[in-house]
Amino acid sequence: MEQRGQRARPWPNRSTASHCVFFSFLDCRPRVEQPEQHAFQRAPRAHRLLATAQIECVAQCHPVVGWRYLIPSLDRTHAGSYRCIVRNRVGALLQRSTEVQVAFMGSFEEAERSQSVSQGEGAVIPAPLIRSFPQPQVTWFRDGRKIPPSSRIAITLDNTLVILSTVAPDAGRYYVQAVNDKNGRTRPASQSRSPWTCLVISAEERRRNGPDVGGPADPIAPTIIVPPRDTSVVSGTSEVTMECVANARPLIKLSITWRKDGAVVSSGLSDFNRRLTVISPLVADAGYYECEAVLRSSSVPSVSAGAYLHSPQFMKEPERHITAEMEKVVDIPCQARGVPLPEMVWYKDGVPISPVKTPRYRVLAGGSLQVNGLLPDDTGMFQCFARNLAGEVQTNTYLAVTSIAPNITAGPSDSTVIDGMSVILHCETSGAPRPAITWQKGERILASGSVQLPRFTLLESGSLLISPSHISDAGTYTCMASNSRGIDEAAADLVVWARTRITSPPQDQSVIKGTKASMTCGVTHDPRVTVRYVWEKEGSVLNAQAVPRIRMELDGTLHISQTWSGDIGTYTCRVTSVGGNDSRSAHLRVRQLPHAPENPGAVLSSSEKRAINLTWTKPFDGNTPLFRYILEVSENNAPWTVILANIDPDSSSVTVSGLIPARSYQFRLCAVNDVGKGQFSRETER
Repeated sequence: MEQRGQRARPWPNRSTASHCVFFSFLDCRPRVEQPEQHAFQRAPRAHRLLATAQIECVAQCHPVVGWRYLIPSLDRTHAGSYRCIVRNRVGALLQRSTEVQVAFMGSFEEAERSQSVSQGEGAVIPAPLIRSFPQPQVTWFRDGRKIPPSSRIAITLDNTLVILSTVAPDAGRYYVQAVNDKNGRTRPASQSRSPWTCLVISAEERRRNGPDVGGPADPIAPTIIVPPRDTSVVSGTSEVTMECVANARPLIKLSITWRKDGAVVSSGLSDFNRRLTVISPLVADAGYYECEAVLRSSSVPSVSAGAYLHSPQFMKEPERHITAEMEKVVDIPCQARGVPLPEMVWYKDGVPISPVKTPRYRVLAGGSLQVNGLLPDDTGMFQCFARNLAGEVQTNTYLAVTSIAPNITAGPSDSTVIDGMSVILHCETSGAPRPAITWQKGERILASGSVQLPRFTLLESGSLLISPSHISDAGTYTCMASNSRGIDEAAADLVVWARTRITSPPQDQSVIKGTKASMTCGVTHDPRVTVRYVWEKEGSVLNAQAVPRIRMELDGTLHISQTWSGDIGTYTCRVTSVGGNDSRSAHLRVRQLPHAPENPGAVLSSSEKRAINLTWTKPFDGNTPLFRYILEVSENNAPWTVILANIDPDSSSVTVSGLIPARSYQFRLCAVNDVGKGQFSRETER
């Protein structure tokens, strides 16, 4: 096919950008024929004015279909970038851009200038600026005489003139003559008034540097005036050249050595070793290139400079076909390297992707594309372009967003829960788009995307949370998963146990030593569950089989016979069952008669006549408060009689008065509590 081109809108200053779009409805996945995948585009072709330009576009389907875009009469407004877009019902692909440039050459743009260097140094004279495509061939002149390259004269890749180890005769007026061989136009200085560069060689500057500099014959340490530059090379390029221009004195002893990744390079050297040319560069030729300038037979130090030669290429590419489910997140990998670092640009079906307009699309730091919440419209051809000053490289993939019928991968299982507790009925699903979950009990909808009853919560996972559960929640629950492709469901039964509770707990008790103590532990529970009773004393389980005095009834009542002080403590009834656990505690106190007061003693009172002071030590109270003390007396061995019947229980001394002289007395006392009167103490001495 052929299509005639039309004049495109011009770019500012230089060229225009045109996109040629061809539509084709093919029965296969579109694939635009591209050059080598791991290659940036070649340099744009230059065309003469009024010539005919032809741009080809080939789609790799069966049969192969091709187009030609013809521009019959070129002018400078046709310069620019052209693309072919192939589109069918599957998607669209962009061809890598084709650069069309129209050969031209303008006039020199700079004014005359003067430049001064010290004798022995290198003079670097840039070529006067001239607008041209392609870059013109430049010839340098000094005072009308052509300057050929030599061991002392270097002309760099960008046409800069470098005069090494300058001497006084190098002073003069320099100019260039430029020729564009694509349009045959020449700009000699005599016709276009190319600006002069007046070079002045100064010896005074070196003398001001001090006596160590020496005269014109003294050595000058090597310096690299034009170092190698980082370079991106296009795969398939015939050659690439790196340059390194160094100055020293004497120049005849200057030696330049090239190394690649530390290894000496001996081939491809030219122009007095100032240039290194790599023929038909490959990926293996990429690396760090270094030049070293040495002044032979001299003690001055050497100098070196280096640069990287890069082969731009993709480091990560997507598979040619990616399948992902709706509403999922997919990362389409795309990473490239080159110098300068390539810019990553994404297209979908030939249209640039704008994360601002479509926030679901996000270009990650490394250049990969992330698509969130996949929709059916995301299906199509995705292209990743890596662009830098060297050109561009592209890779593509077809993203298919699929829909899948719902499938309950982990449905609910029969469960039991205690009344008042929480329970989760699980329902994990797969499908695309993500299935909508609805929970029902019988015909009643409990929770869904639009319905949620109190106590019933639809979790993010699709599971149902019931909190708190009630006895009435028992029954059959159904999880229903649905999307545009269908429905799936699963059911399970929920059993709710009535909570086991101690409703008649044990009470604190106080019993008399030797009697029986009983503690109740009445429980209400679900009739379907079995209850187990465990009694503990101070945290230790009581073993009724090992202690005959202890007996436990089936209803949980604890009996302790022939109680004694060792039975005193806190008793806990623990109830365990599938319907829940409960525990209650009570304290048992065993009372007994108080012990006899200890250490009774009687001494004459020093403050009162015919009286004695009686003292004693307070006895054990029998685990119940003392009511009083009773004091008895025996006069001259007569029977014991009560002399004081109500002594304060907090006292430990008493004064007995009214005693008769010449008589002997003995005293004894006992303590009284709610159990009764305890034993008497020993008698005091007469």
